[in-house]
Amino acid sequence: MPEPAPAGRIRPEDGRILANDPAPPGIPALDATPAAIAAAKQPEDAQAWILRLKKEAVEGARQGLLHKGVIREERTRRWGISPVNRSPEADGTAEQGVRAKPAAVTATPWSRRV
Repeated sequence: MPEPAPAGRIRPEDGRILANDPAPPGIPALDATPAAIAAAKQPEDAQAWILRLKKEAVEGARQGLLHKGVIREERTRRWGISPVNRSPEADGTAEQGVRAKPAAVTATPWSRRV
């Protein structure tokens, strides 16, 4: 997945993060990041930006996974009182594919890896 830094939209400078291009990168979970950095009154370090933008980025990533059908949304109540929101896996094929790659490498004899 492309990120704003490798795409040249943001850059580190003297321990701070600055924006080169405030245009959205086209990834819903990251679209607000370059504009927020460009609009800042003072440059901030990476930790400050992570703390500030993590909620929106996590929600954007969750929405993307829901849209792709990787996870599903479950809303229930615990003891009939407290709302509980879960996002369990909807289809296990994506995880199986990711897990199969390291398993295949570790199961292959050394002579075949070279």
